[in-house]
Amino acid sequence: MKQLLMAALAAVSVVAISSAQQAAVQPAEKGAEANANVKEEEGTCPVFLGLNLDVNSAYVWRGMVYTDEPAWQPEATLGFDAKEYGRLMAIVWANFDATGRADHSRFAGLNEIDYTAQYEVDLGDFTLGAGHIWYTFPYGEEGEWGKSTREAFVSVAYNNDIVVPFAQLYYDYSVLDCLYSQVGLRKEVSLTDSFVTGAEVTLGGGNRPYTTAYFTHTYEDSFGDEVTDELDGNFWLTDSCIALYCTYNITENLYVGGRLAWSAIVDSALHDNDYEHNDLLWGGVSCGVEF
Repeated sequence: MKQLLMAALAAVSVVAISSAQQAAVQPAEKGAEANANVKEEEGTCPVFLGLNLDVNSAYVWRGMVYTDEPAWQPEATLGFDAKEYGRLMAIVWANFDATGRADHSRFAGLNEIDYTAQYEVDLGDFTLGAGHIWYTFPYGEEGEWGKSTREAFVSVAYNNDIVVPFAQLYYDYSVLDCLYSQVGLRKEVSLTDSFVTGAEVTLGGGNRPYTTAYFTHTYEDSFGDEVTDELDGNFWLTDSCIALYCTYNITENLYVGGRLAWSAIVDSALHDNDYEHNDLLWGGVSCGVEF
C-alpha cells in the first residue's frame, strides 16, 4: 500500500515551470485592445455545447473493470455560462460495448446511459460544484432494463500553478443508500498554445454499504464477526488510478486527445469479486467539438 501511494505521489510531483516575455504595449494601443475585449465579451453567447467521443480499450469505473474489451463512450454537454455566477450544465453520457454490437437484443452494445445536472462556480482560487446523476441500464439481462439508481454529489478543487488538489463526495440516496468519496491531484502543462499534457492520481473509498453493494467479496467475508453495524459509517479505501493524458486543439472548436491509465482495486479484502480484473492498464483516444 505504501509503495502504491509513493508511486501515485511521484506521478504528479513533477512540475514544469515555464515563463514567457511579453512586449510592452503603448497606452493608446492598450486602451484600444481593452475596448475590443469588452465588445467581444459582450457579444459572447452564454450558451455552450460540447460533443465528445471516447474510444477506450476497457470500461473501468471507480477501479471496477466492467469489461476489459473495447468500448466507445459518447457524451453531450449543454451549458449556460453566467460568468461570475457560475456555470450550469446538463450532460448525457453512454457506454457501448464494442464486442456487443452483433447482439441484436441491444443497440450496438448499448448498456448504460447516465444523465447529469451540474452546477459549478469559481470563488477565488477554488472551484465549487454540486450536481445529480441518474444512472440507467438499458438492454440488461434478457433485453430488460436494469435497475436504475441516482446519486447527488458535491466537489471542490483548489486551482493554482503548482498542482491542483480536488475532492468529490457522492451519495446514492435511491437504491443503494451508500457514500463514495474521491480525492486526487492534477497537473497540466501547456507545451504550446494548442497542445496540453497532464497527469492525475486519485484515491477512492466508500462506506460499508458501498462495498457491500458493489463487491461480492466484502469485509464481512474477510473479518467475520469483527464487522459490526457500528462500522457502517467508516470509509474503506477501495480504488486508485494513475493517468497521463493529452489534448490537442486542431481548431478553436475541434480537439483530439488521448489517455493512458492504471486503475486498481486497492484493498485485498475486495479482490475476490465478479469484475474482470483487480487492476488494469488501459487507455483510449477521444475527439470532440465545443461551441
